[in-house]
Amino acid sequence: MNDALDLKIFEDQYCMAVSEGFFRGARMLQRVQVLRDENKDLEDFLKISQTIAAKLQCRVVSAEMSLLKKEVLVEEKERAWNEERAKWMREKVQLVEDVNHYKTASLVSGSDVETLYIELVIFQLDNQKLAAERHWLLSPGFGCFLAAFTQSPDFKGSLERTYQAYQNVGYLAGLKDRYVFSSQGMRRKETPR
Repeated sequence: MNDALDLKIFEDQYCMAVSEGFFRGARMLQRVQVLRDENKDLEDFLKISQTIAAKLQCRVVSAEMSLLKKEVLVEEKERAWNEERAKWMREKVQLVEDVNHYKTASLVSGSDVETLYIELVIFQLDNQKLAAERHWLLSPGFGCFLAAFTQSPDFKGSLERTYQAYQNVGYLAGLKDRYVFSSQGMRRKETPR
């Protein structure tokens, strides 16, 4: 009788273990299907994020190109100002030579000499104004332009969207990595923060 009882208990335990294994397998299949659906959604989201990141990168590159073009314009203006200044310096030297020549020739009246000196002073003031303007454009002027450009909502928005897209791509890669490990029955990797 003990053998029959032991056999009955064994059969019951075996049936329970088989049915429990069957239900566990069904739950695992459901979980795998849910994970597959999530993975498909995440892959779609990753593609969208990569597309957005590529578009934003194009916008950043175009903004950089625009900035480079503006720098080239500033350099061209500086070259033109230097040429203009050199021309005025040559004129100044010529005026000084003319004044000295008129002084020595004694053919020039006092009012003509005064007129030449006044023209020379005006010329020197113009040179000083141009030098100050050039200095302002090269140091604080360009800095003001760069500050205004980097503080603009369009630039900040595109930079934030680029940063968010790159962050999303990294987040999705981590989720995919965890899914691969869990589908193989392994524990998730510990990642440093």
